[in-house]
Amino acid sequence: MAAVQPKQIRGPRGRVLARPRDRGPTEHDEQVALCRWLDARGIGYFAVPNGARVRPAQAKKLKAEGMTAGAPDLVLTRRTLDGRPIAVEVKREVGGVMSRAQRAMQDRLTHDGWICIVARGGQDGIEQITETLGGAGITGAG
Repeated sequence: MAAVQPKQIRGPRGRVLARPRDRGPTEHDEQVALCRWLDARGIGYFAVPNGARVRPAQAKKLKAEGMTAGAPDLVLTRRTLDGRPIAVEVKREVGGVMSRAQRAMQDRLTHDGWICIVARGGQDGIEQITETLGGAGITGAG
């Protein structure tokens, strides 16, 4: 029995276009899932919306107020048992890559005593946060 070939997608001139790759959930989807898990367990956090699209004038104001390239996606308000703050950079499970600015920020935060988690998907973030917090005080729904 012959293998079923995926449907070809043709461009405006009839040429066969590259087959779209299934890269799974977006970074947004992964971060939303992680935030829901944090909410369900009463773990405080705040998001750093550096990826938001704003007008140039607003971007200039935000930079003046301290917006910095590479800032992590989430900062937890709960610290580790030894008092270290936690930053979380969320990447999609497939294809997510840290930028140079994100790596530099991670190095800076680590140097300053932070725990920096790079979550490759929501589930990976859940596992790393649970391990980092030692499972202590993590309760709530599934």
